[in-house]
Amino acid sequence: MIDRRASPALAPLREALRRAAASCPLAQAVVPTNAAAERARCRDGVHTPAWTYAKVDLRERELALVALRRAVADLTPSSLATLYAARADELLAHTRLATCVGTRTFAERLAPLRYPLDAALLVARAWATERPSAEPAHVLTSGPGATLETALRERLAALRIDWPVLVRPAMAALAATGEGFVAVAADRLITEEALARTVAHEIEGHVRPRVAGTRANNLLAGIGSAGGTDAQEGWAILCEERAGHLTSTRKHELAWRTIAAARMRGGDDFSAVRRALEEEAGFTRPQSYALAERLFRGSMGVHPGLGREAAYVAQYLRVRDHLAVTPGDEALFRVAQVTPEACALLREAQLELGS
Repeated sequence: MIDRRASPALAPLREALRRAAASCPLAQAVVPTNAAAERARCRDGVHTPAWTYAKVDLRERELALVALRRAVADLTPSSLATLYAARADELLAHTRLATCVGTRTFAERLAPLRYPLDAALLVARAWATERPSAEPAHVLTSGPGATLETALRERLAALRIDWPVLVRPAMAALAATGEGFVAVAADRLITEEALARTVAHEIEGHVRPRVAGTRANNLLAGIGSAGGTDAQEGWAILCEERAGHLTSTRKHELAWRTIAAARMRGGDDFSAVRRALEEEAGFTRPQSYALAERLFRGSMGVHPGLGREAAYVAQYLRVRDHLAVTPGDEALFRVAQVTPEACALLREAQLELGS
């Protein structure tokens, strides 16, 4: 049990971790400053984009995280201290990654942070045989009327969640959830099914757990566990499945995210991956470029990029299988960015603190 006299020391460390997690610069650092221009230039051919990245000076943040990590190490050993230490380590690793985008060092520092894809690849290869729907893409992602932007705003309003929906022209994904906002790509054509699925993914899978965790003052609210960001993608796909949106088209897309990520890790460059997505997966040129762009974020298209797309099938399987065995942990996924492994530690921490 934690010495209750030590518990007040957790409060400032928890707040420092929340601030660090909220301002993590990696997500923005891996977005090329000329993403939209290169997307237009490469639209008609299979070229490697000539991306440029903004230089970021994160020395103060790195020093602050090193000091924070030491402070966590000085705590009385506990489940919560273990969770906070692992998260501080992850934030520090991500900060160091953000300082070397666009260089070979980025791929070298990223490699130890990856997890194996063996099980996910087995499922992905089966899902890759699913026949995508022929539904035409005629719905815009942004603007007035029946768009993804409007659908996201309406769902947030219905849940009384006062978060803005921001349109991001340079964004590779259709939508993404940040700290207190949802972002949506500008002027893309998608299907009605993709619209409904994206709303379920972002709102049920990402927004509601963050809001619920903050309202409940959860021990990991605004912090998450190490690996929790990726694990929440698995939770979000489980939410899609429960809402009836894990269709053959979606499975085919997710499968090729995993397959393409594995090929990138294996040495294929941007052009080779994009060509495979067109010729083998049957994606259109804009679709293949968008996925390759997401995979190679942070790199110059020659060495591996961030490749978070590897997380989706792998984490869906982990979260689904974990909840099949430990269904009570669903309550934790609904209020925190947490991995299956961290669930046990979080439950122990709640007992230790008497919460």
